[in-house]
Amino acid sequence: MTDYYGLCKAGLITRLRTLTSYFPASAKHVTAGWQVSDDDAVLSEGGDYFVIIRPGAFPTRKQGRMLEVEWHADAVLYVRYKEQATSWTRFETIRSDIFNLLHADPTLNKTNGVYDVGVSAQEKAGRLVDSQGNLMNWIAQTLDVTINQRINMVRA
Repeated sequence: MTDYYGLCKAGLITRLRTLTSYFPASAKHVTAGWQVSDDDAVLSEGGDYFVIIRPGAFPTRKQGRMLEVEWHADAVLYVRYKEQATSWTRFETIRSDIFNLLHADPTLNKTNGVYDVGVSAQEKAGRLVDSQGNLMNWIAQTLDVTINQRINMVRA
């Protein structure tokens, strides 16, 4: 059986990793893009920018032998907070670059059946707070990445 969400998630991660000015290789991680994954354990490994992908809703609609799926991936964007004067600008810049990157490639580099990609946010960005109510050194926002895919059910 084909994991269609897995294909879309891999396409999204691969596409986001092309933003190498934010997600470069490091001494510990020789591969660029290690900060974009579905593993939030990487947040403790250094770096100033991260995107952690989590599965979201996936409404479907059948059209004959085709299945239209609207995959939602929660892409949590983290930017290290260093100082007020620069941190929010850095956050806004990477968020804009992600927005433009995904809208410029509606097929996620020709991922199987993907024909449209969008990104939005339903909640505002903010500083993370620890369990004692102290501000942490991260600005975060969950981006809703919508990946529209047509699946031919005859071949599926």
